[in-house]
Amino acid sequence: MKGEPYMDGSAFVSQCPILPGQTFTYRFRVGLEGTHYYHSHIGTQRAKGVHGPLIVKPRGENINIKEHIMTIQDFNHEWGIDMDANKMQQGWFDKGEGFKFSSSPGGVPLTLTYATSGLINGRGRYHDPITNKHNEAPLEVFNVEKGQQYRFRVIGAGSGFPFRVSVDNHKLTVIASDGYGLIPVQAESFIIYPGERYDFLIDANQTISNYWIRGEIVEMDPARRVEAILRYVGATIEEPTTSKQKCSSNNRCVVVNCPNSHYKETAYTDCITYNQLEAEATDDPAPVLEPGKSQMFFFNFAFNPFEFGLKSSISGRSFLFPSVSALSQPKEITNLCEKADCGEEKTCYCTHSIDVDFGKTVQMVFSNHGAGSFTHHPLHLHGYSFYVLKMGLATYNETTGMIMGDNEDVLCPDGPNSFCNNPTWNNSSWIDGEIPGLKLKRPPRKDTIIIPKGGYVVFRFVANNPGVWMLHCHFKNHFNDGMALLVNDSFSRHPPPPEGFPVCHGYPRIYKPPVTKITSSTPTAAPPIQEETVICFNCDKDARECETSLIIEQRISMVHQYKGFYPSKGALFYVDVTNTSAAKPVDPQEVISLDGWEKTWLVTVANRSLPGPPITVYVGQTLIVHVISKLHSDSVTIHWYGLPMKGEPYMDGSASVSQCPILPGQTFTYRFHVGLEGTHYHHSHIGTQRAKGVHGPLIVKPRGENINIKEHIMTIQDFNHEWGIDMDANKMQQGWFDKREGFKFSSSPGGAPLKLTYATSG
Repeated sequence: MKGEPYMDGSAFVSQCPILPGQTFTYRFRVGLEGTHYYHSHIGTQRAKGVHGPLIVKPRGENINIKEHIMTIQDFNHEWGIDMDANKMQQGWFDKGEGFKFSSSPGGVPLTLTYATSGLINGRGRYHDPITNKHNEAPLEVFNVEKGQQYRFRVIGAGSGFPFRVSVDNHKLTVIASDGYGLIPVQAESFIIYPGERYDFLIDANQTISNYWIRGEIVEMDPARRVEAILRYVGATIEEPTTSKQKCSSNNRCVVVNCPNSHYKETAYTDCITYNQLEAEATDDPAPVLEPGKSQMFFFNFAFNPFEFGLKSSISGRSFLFPSVSALSQPKEITNLCEKADCGEEKTCYCTHSIDVDFGKTVQMVFSNHGAGSFTHHPLHLHGYSFYVLKMGLATYNETTGMIMGDNEDVLCPDGPNSFCNNPTWNNSSWIDGEIPGLKLKRPPRKDTIIIPKGGYVVFRFVANNPGVWMLHCHFKNHFNDGMALLVNDSFSRHPPPPEGFPVCHGYPRIYKPPVTKITSSTPTAAPPIQEETVICFNCDKDARECETSLIIEQRISMVHQYKGFYPSKGALFYVDVTNTSAAKPVDPQEVISLDGWEKTWLVTVANRSLPGPPITVYVGQTLIVHVISKLHSDSVTIHWYGLPMKGEPYMDGSASVSQCPILPGQTFTYRFHVGLEGTHYHHSHIGTQRAKGVHGPLIVKPRGENINIKEHIMTIQDFNHEWGIDMDANKMQQGWFDKREGFKFSSSPGGAPLKLTYATSG
């Protein structure tokens, strides 16, 4: 996106999100050939399916080689990525039991995220982990003609898992990654992480038949996998019976893009790390560090501590998105890290950004050390393809292949068991950039690189693309949880936004631009609304105005403060991890238990409760409600059901009718006079959020009377723990089927059809 930063597509960085029903036209020049892809860049939508290939071919050459495109991703049919994103923050539990890390080769923890299977071009199969039988679902087929050579363009479109890709009976020749050519390397397989792209060649020189294409999740004992079929023209239409190459001392397997140095000795497998590859181009050396013309940065990827667990961060800073477009509305950003309480053994929450100057060579070092180092991370930088100069790996046992310790080139000043928020070089002579072993000639280029656990990566680029660019882990949950920062590139050279470019802000607008030109008296941003979780709000009878807040966010049922719960004998219990023999009861008001279904369920709620907090006011009072959205990708509004809003139609809360929806991270203040007594309620008025849990009582009492009768409030609703209301909404349009069977209408008394929608309980 050189010269066109407003077209980068990063929500709240290069643009405001596109609201439901709106359009946005991206227009940009394509300058870099290769295998790329497009995807949503807000919340978890990429993992939900908003992605596709973007192939840029050289214009002048006549290349006759045939091609196939292959996207590969993890998939979970038990629950969606939104659930995993919230488990990151609230606790990894299901049915009252804690999750366990799976491990990649070398004993490095992989993830707590769950995948039932994988997909190639949207197709895959579920393999039962106990019986190893599958459900016979159709697979993607790639047709080849014997005697021809084919280029496969492979896109890592997953959310949280790397895959090792191979083709039975065929060697792979890796020729490019992330759009840049490489000196060809022949391999048995390669590893691809989310965000990476790899191009390889195969020669269709085997017997005319069918062959498995394998994508194995990179785990100690690969069980979860995805397959596709390589089918020669003329072969019988049947499934392959081929086997994966058996690695041996006489026929060793070569794996490209390992994040580790060794497999166990008996695996007979040789690793090639990315920095061992060389660029195809001979005229593209690494940019040079010169005094006064260079900038150097050193960061550490880690999971830092927070109240009930660990928080994704870069050097102790957990990224908060602005509530405005950072590129077009920079003076309205209110939560920059300069104002946050950051430190060595802390996690601070802020919009982490760094400044780079036009024309300077930027050298970045990313380590993965200390107490918060758990797994490998795929780092992605927008706006640039950088030169990979060095990759330092952890220490591995050459016999067992198991990780032994962090790479000793990196020093954590507060010790190896600290969270290493301020890493540096162990050898002080390296600090000025004089690092031995840098690949300055023919360094491979990338926009996504693996930061290995216990290791580090050194890369460079020249700051010549003014704009604001994201740098983040491409594991979706790590990114959403705060493992990101902004590169503010050449601020004084940022181009003006396109004519009519959208702006976004809360209401009232926190920052008000001056009517006249900017002077020394330019207003500064007001402090954000104080976030206070209100459990129940009762306005004083004699008050003229009543002020409260609703914080809208997603929560998980049967999980609270990193504990998992289960129901028994009319109560909720949790298992104390320090004393597993003692089950402890808990106040059910502290946990969203729904119908007691032990399988966790994702709800969207106000103030962490379902229903949301009761608001009790008196006739004639002015009610002020600050709505604070902590949603990842959804917008919201709040409607005051039952109140006519006479004379104040803009406060009705109907999305795209009385107001624009409230974007993720933004605030909106409703202020209106309460005129109608009675039992009412507040609820979201966009999409299906009301049914997901964004609702609560709104009680308006007569002001002058003294009524002593005691009261109770009761909300009643249907509920379905099999699937959510979004599924029902789409079944309305696409068909009422589940497990191959059509739904039948239930009937109300008198025989009138009631509903095709399904409810498990109320």
